[in-house]
Amino acid sequence: MQRLAAERYAPAPAHKQPVEFSHAIANAICERLIEGESLRSICRDDTMPSKAAVLKWAANHDERPELVGFVDQYARAMMLSGDADHDDIADMGRQIARGELDPAAGRVAIDAFKWTSGRKNPKKYGDRVGVDHNVTGDLHAWLVAAQAKGEPEKS
Repeated sequence: MQRLAAERYAPAPAHKQPVEFSHAIANAICERLIEGESLRSICRDDTMPSKAAVLKWAANHDERPELVGFVDQYARAMMLSGDADHDDIADMGRQIARGELDPAAGRVAIDAFKWTSGRKNPKKYGDRVGVDHNVTGDLHAWLVAAQAKGEPEKS
């Protein structure tokens, strides 16, 4: 827990050298995202571009031909990183059960990971419940049949 907070608020390097887009770098970024690492921590590496550069690559994909597939690759990686967040929830639950993690701290972290996994992959981990409201059959015929069975009419 403390490690995550320390990484989150660690100062950014004073000045990073620009890193040009390459498919190898894009693949490395996406693989690390899928493993559950944040874009912020990935971009702290000296060999990686700044976070702003990665976000610009994703935003400007239609202006540069070499970026065409990056935005889809990045979006899929972010969605799949929801699975890593979900795995962290299970790990923390086990740590709490073994007495290795304070239950109150674990609860806060688990709630945060549940929220992020639900935002990254809402179809799989979201809070919303899907309701299928498609009715098959003839509603009028169903109502007529119900009335014929002796159900009182409403006036």
